[in-house]
Amino acid sequence: MFGGQAVGIAAASYGGADLLDQFGLPATALVVAFSVALIALIPLFIRERLMPWTMGDALPRSLAFADADLLKIVSHLMRVIILPMSVLLVAIKFGDWVVVGLLNATFPVLTTQELGYDATF
Repeated sequence: MFGGQAVGIAAASYGGADLLDQFGLPATALVVAFSVALIALIPLFIRERLMPWTMGDALPRSLAFADADLLKIVSHLMRVIILPMSVLLVAIKFGDWVVVGLLNATFPVLTTQELGYDATF
């Protein structure tokens, strides 16, 4: 699964860069938006064809929230969000994305100014 993700990111990066180079930003943005919409709609149509929705019964715990007020729902949600593992996960992912953001900002400057490559390379 990780290999498929890496191949997909590489292919999308190459395709996006090629579109951007040949057709410019407006056309590339339109193609990317259409591609994302298509990718989002594919599972919906496949699920409806292969596994159509069936009549079912709601869970009792879901029915209990049907008449609950907003304050009760928010309080239950906050209890789940503030679990120790959830807070740890948020902190780790925040640190991860800070590093990714710094590297994305630093690499172009590093390659052009420090290593001497031109921007087209």
